[in-house]
Amino acid sequence: MGGTGCATDFLVAWPTAEMSFVDPEVAANVVFAGKAEASEELRKKWRELVQEMVKDASPYGAAGVHYLHDVIEPAASRDYILRALEIYQDHRGGLSEHRPANWRRNSVERLCAAGN
Repeated sequence: MGGTGCATDFLVAWPTAEMSFVDPEVAANVVFAGKAEASEELRKKWRELVQEMVKDASPYGAAGVHYLHDVIEPAASRDYILRALEIYQDHRGGLSEHRPANWRRNSVERLCAAGN
């Protein structure tokens, strides 16, 4: 949990992440006010709306507008965390002496460069 409003220094997601405030099916039920079962046409529109919301909840869109720093594979998580901790430790002599908000951009660039 976290986000751009939480002043996080490293914010990544797995490709399978769903980024929305409510489950797409629940949202579609609200939009259709429970009437999707009334006809096959409404049920089809309901399914299309759910599919569109699932697509919109993809982490790639969030990364594209810089709400995330990157989308990483689950297998890369451990290495990413280790590199982030190394950046924290190497910065200004120790973990307790840094001020992350002042060096976020440079650190993200270093982290991304280390992964390539």
